[in-house]
Amino acid sequence: MKLKSVKVYVVKISFKQSFKHASANRTFARNIIVSCADSNGIAGWGESMAREYVTGETLEGTVKRYKNIQNLFLQTQINTPDDIQQLLKALRIDKYNAAKCALEIALFDLLARSNKKPLFEYCNESLAGLSSSYEKQIFFYGGAIGLSGLPKTILNALKMKIFGFKYVKIKLEKNINADKKRLFWIRLILGGKIDIRVDANEAWDIAYAKEITPFLKQYKISSIEQPFPKTSIEDNRKLRDYSGLPIILDESLCSLRDAQTTREKGYGDIYCVKLPKVGGIFNALKIFGYCKKNKIPIQLSCQVGESAILSAASRHIAALCPTLKYLEGSFDKYLLKDNVIEGDISFGYGGKACMLTGYGLGINVNPEKVEKLAQESFVLL
Repeated sequence: MKLKSVKVYVVKISFKQSFKHASANRTFARNIIVSCADSNGIAGWGESMAREYVTGETLEGTVKRYKNIQNLFLQTQINTPDDIQQLLKALRIDKYNAAKCALEIALFDLLARSNKKPLFEYCNESLAGLSSSYEKQIFFYGGAIGLSGLPKTILNALKMKIFGFKYVKIKLEKNINADKKRLFWIRLILGGKIDIRVDANEAWDIAYAKEITPFLKQYKISSIEQPFPKTSIEDNRKLRDYSGLPIILDESLCSLRDAQTTREKGYGDIYCVKLPKVGGIFNALKIFGYCKKNKIPIQLSCQVGESAILSAASRHIAALCPTLKYLEGSFDKYLLKDNVIEGDISFGYGGKACMLTGYGLGINVNPEKVEKLAQESFVLL
């Protein structure tokens, strides 16, 4: 299969409401979308998001990397996943997770569509030894409650309860009175059966973590996500020993090497994987394989503001995750004012969502919608 065209878009997608956590307060997302087409007119789509505080990459830097490879595609043949890896290396973006992610997903989508298979099925068949099918037909996504004043927090907790989520993640900050109130009201409203975990987004130090721990245990919190900055990763082990609560690693886990190191040193218990953060499908599957071998649970998560392209890609990858514990994402219609596809793949009541069984990503991207949302676009091939 010969690549005929590759185009990059920088899109801005506004939110229906703001979403705040300790590291950012967002009212819109600026995402990178890549379209690849072959000589038969089949198109594949990919998406990525750059978060400087996570991987050190910026949107501007990622766009620059793409523009630097405009003359390197030439007459590119893509017939297998190995060809994708070789191309990414030749383009010198294989070490940059955000840049790699969007192009890699687009190429996988194109290959799966060309082979008339859903992406999860294509990966399971073509990546022997790396992919292991989870064989799951129904998924349950979790809800999320961002940082806000108490009235809005209570309202959001009521929505989570009414909507029937099985598990909910709540954002905490570093304000003991505010965090205690959030914990009290959210547990009161959600009841005792719903799994509640907290996410500090690197905001805590060990002193605050110990101060809040009695209240985390009082309100039956199941786990703590990224309590400390990446530079204080060793404090995770101290907090687990002190609190007895599992630690979820997010910003501290961006690669297979990170996964190996954290297990060797005992820094975390549950590993959070996001496709843009770890660099796409290949890297995610490598981490999944390592976690399967070592019986480490996975939280497959999302960046706030993903369009349906990343939502779809993550759902396909969820089908290939043997140790999946928590699943986040597919918030599309609940958060975004606009999207890029025909139809909708958001989760339904209780966070329930079905496998996407169409070819490739299983979605119908509308190029006109992408163009409408684009602030910038340029051709690579």
